[in-house]
Amino acid sequence: MKRVNKMKISKKILVVCFVLCVSVVCFATTMDEVLNLKFKLYQAETTEKALEMIHEFLATIDEKDFKNYEEYLAAKNIIGLEALNFSDPEANAQENFALLDSLHSTSDAYIADKNVKRVNKYLLVSLADVKSRILEFLSTKDMYKQSMVAKDLYTAALRQDKKFAYALNGYGTWLFFAPEIAGGGNDAALKTYSRALKYTDKDFEKFFLYINRSQVYFKLKRMKDCKADLELARSLVTNDAIISEIEEKNKNGKTFFD
Repeated sequence: MKRVNKMKISKKILVVCFVLCVSVVCFATTMDEVLNLKFKLYQAETTEKALEMIHEFLATIDEKDFKNYEEYLAAKNIIGLEALNFSDPEANAQENFALLDSLHSTSDAYIADKNVKRVNKYLLVSLADVKSRILEFLSTKDMYKQSMVAKDLYTAALRQDKKFAYALNGYGTWLFFAPEIAGGGNDAALKTYSRALKYTDKDFEKFFLYINRSQVYFKLKRMKDCKADLELARSLVTNDAIISEIEEKNKNGKTFFD
């Protein structure tokens, strides 16, 4: 009888362990799914379709679907920023700022009393991206302050994981816009994007890295390398409208970021 009870207990333990393992695997892919959704937005047939996908995600997102509250916040930041990217900046100015301000204040308040060494790396990077986006609405003094906070968040995430391509991509863009005196510049950005590409084999990361690196090459007047990266990005998507848009901007002497 005792043996039977032990066997039943053992089976229960195995079942619990199996469920836990399955849960961990599911949660581990959650942020990849969010970043892959971002990738799919840039392959949508129309801007309206992309916005429909964004609004559906933001309307149905639920904290319980994520590993923890921090990844939930990160997901809202990542897709929320895309709502701004695909919206008309003039027609939706007030609505866009309200969303940006909400994303910023919510995540900023959450990490205010936290040790960044223990904050989820996706939340650190997504908040840094939000801070980088909100700079245009700030005074010169606050702009510099928040820009440096964003840099600290990127580097904090990279201290957790030096091969974190999502963080390297965001940090590379920060470096692209930052002056050399602050450690930025084209060469620093190029090095960071290239490093990220060595560490990832995920199409949804490589796509944005190739695009961003191509624009550094454009600034450096390395046109052959610029075109090569755009072709690599094009090879990863079924709809290359965004690549064509970038090529057109480059023909007019502008980068994708202008």
